[in-house]
Amino acid sequence: MTASIESRLSLVRFLCLIFACTALAQALIGLVPGALPAVVLAAGLQGACVMTISAILSFWSTRLFPELPATSFTPVLLALALGGVIGPALAGAVMDVIGAAAVFLGGAGLSLATAAVLWLGRERIRADLA
Repeated sequence: MTASIESRLSLVRFLCLIFACTALAQALIGLVPGALPAVVLAAGLQGACVMTISAILSFWSTRLFPELPATSFTPVLLALALGGVIGPALAGAVMDVIGAAAVFLGGAGLSLATAAVLWLGRERIRADLA
């Protein structure tokens, strides 16, 4: 399904959409953490984003390094796993200082900034994957 959506939207548009959904998920938790419908929506969005990013990374690494698809995917997964450990640890460390809402809204801002950087670099990304 991920490859089908990517072929219709383009990789950059799809990634921007995913990071916008991640930003929305984090913003919902930051703005209305006690609202069960918002938390359920945020969890669903974040889960879908994580799974979709994983799928994209698998075919992206295969496109980028077609002669070594398994070998090229391993460092990508390791970087993703490392980010999954470091990010929450850093968020937890600053949460007592700036508050949970600020941490989640900061994460939302980071996701939107990532989408913006991807969008601004879309021509380079297309050229690299061509």
